[in-house]
Amino acid sequence: MFQIGMDEGRKGNYNQWVIDSLVEGDVVVADMYDKIYKGTFLGGNLTTAIATKTKTGGGVIWGGIRDVEQMEQVEGVQVYYRGIDPTPIRDFVMTGFNTPTRIGNAICLPGDVVFGAGGGVLFIPSHLVAEVVDGAAKTHVKDIFGFEMIAANIFTTAQIDRNTWTEEMLDLLTDFIKNDPRAEDYRSLDWTEEYNLARNGDPNDTQTAL
Repeated sequence: MFQIGMDEGRKGNYNQWVIDSLVEGDVVVADMYDKIYKGTFLGGNLTTAIATKTKTGGGVIWGGIRDVEQMEQVEGVQVYYRGIDPTPIRDFVMTGFNTPTRIGNAICLPGDVVFGAGGGVLFIPSHLVAEVVDGAAKTHVKDIFGFEMIAANIFTTAQIDRNTWTEEMLDLLTDFIKNDPRAEDYRSLDWTEEYNLARNGDPNDTQTAL
C-alpha cells in the first residue's frame, strides 16, 4: 500500500513518483482530502503504469481522476475514486509515504489487503486475512444453499438469516457441499465451530446476520 509522501529533493509531480515506486501486488491508496478540481491523482498514463508494475493492483483515491475513458481501456486495473475533473493535478503537497491513510471513515495501514467490490472497498489487516477469507467463503456457500432452500420452501428467510444455524440445517448444508457441483470449491471448509454453536449456543438466540 502506498500513500502520498513528502520528498523535498524530488522534482515533478509526487503522484508520478508514487507510481514509479510500485511493485507487483501493490495498491495505491491516496488521501487527496477529497480534492477533485486540480486533485486528479490518476489519468490514462499512470493507470497504465499501475497495470504494468503491479500486475493485479489498482488504486483507491480519496480525490479525483481524469481521462476516465482511457483508464477504462486499461485491463486488469480497478480504481475507486471520488470524482472526475479534466484539470491536471496541481497545488498539493505530500505529507506521508507508506503511512496510515484515512479513506473516508476507514484507515488503511501499510500491508493491509485491499478488497474492492461493487459496494465499495474493504481494508483487511494482514493478520486477519485467513479468517476473513474463510468467513467470506462460508457466507458465499451458505448463500448458494440458502437461496435454494428458500426457493424450495424448506426453510424460511428468518431461519436462513440467523447467525446460528441448527444441526439439521448444517447437516443439509454439508451434504449439499459434498454432493453439489456448485459447492466443489468449498469442500475444504471446516464447520466445527458452527456445529459447536448449534449444540451449545443459546437456543433462543434469534439474532440475524443482516
